[in-house]
Amino acid sequence: MPDDYGNFGKGTTGYVHYMQAFNRNLGKDGGRKRTLKGGCITQIIGVTVVMVIVLAILFLIIKRFRCIYNAIIRRKLCYGKT
Repeated sequence: MPDDYGNFGKGTTGYVHYMQAFNRNLGKDGGRKRTLKGGCITQIIGVTVVMVIVLAILFLIIKRFRCIYNAIIRRKLCYGKT
C-alpha cells in the first residue's frame, strides 16, 4: 500500500505524477510564501502618519481661508501685519 498514490497511480509513475502536481500547485518551497508586509502595529503607525498629514494640510487650508477672510472682510493683512 505505501506505493499507492491514489489518483496519480502506483509505484514510481504514481510518485512522479504526484510530485509534478505538488510542485505545480505549491511550488518547490511547499506552500504559502511569507511576505514582508507589516502587521497590525505597522498599519496603525501608517494610518496615524496619514491622519497627521491630512490634519496638518486641513489646518493650513483653514488658516489660509481665515487669512483671506480677515483681508477681505476686516481689511486686515494676514499674519498679524497691519
